[in-house]
Amino acid sequence: MTSVHKYTNYKDEFTDKISARLFYKFAVVLFAFYIVVLLCTQAFYLNYSYITISGESMQNTINPNPVEIVTKDGRERVQDGVFVKLTQDVDYGDIVILKSNISNKNKTIIKRVLAFEGDHITIARVPKEGLLKGELRFMRVKSGSTKVEILEENYIRSHFEWIGGFEEGSCKLYGNVYYEDMFFTNYFGYYQSREYYVPQIGENVLFFEVPQENVFFMGDNRANSTDARFLGTYNSDKIVGRVVEIVKNGTKYEGNHFWWFNRIVSTIKVCWQEVLRFFGANV
Repeated sequence: MTSVHKYTNYKDEFTDKISARLFYKFAVVLFAFYIVVLLCTQAFYLNYSYITISGESMQNTINPNPVEIVTKDGRERVQDGVFVKLTQDVDYGDIVILKSNISNKNKTIIKRVLAFEGDHITIARVPKEGLLKGELRFMRVKSGSTKVEILEENYIRSHFEWIGGFEEGSCKLYGNVYYEDMFFTNYFGYYQSREYYVPQIGENVLFFEVPQENVFFMGDNRANSTDARFLGTYNSDKIVGRVVEIVKNGTKYEGNHFWWFNRIVSTIKVCWQEVLRFFGANV
């Protein structure tokens, strides 16, 4: 009987030791996993930021159907969010976050960069078949070039809406060319200019030079965007970062039950792109 009792005690002690070892190993693995996740999260948010977008200046690219919510600052129209890579290394057509020049509250604005230092830009009416007033179009001559680019800009909300708000007296006639009034008024006499011949218009058109270390930007909803047409060009040091992922319905509001899921999916996509870049992929 004594030997059986000793054997039972030994067996229980052995089982307890194994259980303790498994527990310690599990705790170590769990702690290590937590540290890895913590470090990855910290590294991620050192390079990226998530921003909820309010307003309609980037429709239809962002917030095509915004919902009005009440915030501590008042009422905002929100829908989408964006992941922003914190960098000032941006290219033509990139959507960027910029520090606002018209606010003392460190607010930011979201716009699309269309020109850099040394580029010549203008916004003028281009004849189009079927449209009596034609279309307002953004044109650019890149620094070091003489080629006039008339951007197609399929991403903007509507060329028709853009010209719709500009009756005959609202556009600025200079020479034989109609320019967007707000842009022309704020740039003529304040920015260096030169003329380029534009075959689509059949006239010499006045272009304005983007100053050194500056960028020109506009919202995709051209009929409803406070941008460089009104604000003037911004110094490139105002760029906070470049949008790398648009999170559709990524804002929490009543009726949007899966905002968190949309944000998680987009986070994974951004991380995966970063992994691909680490291994040399061009994404």
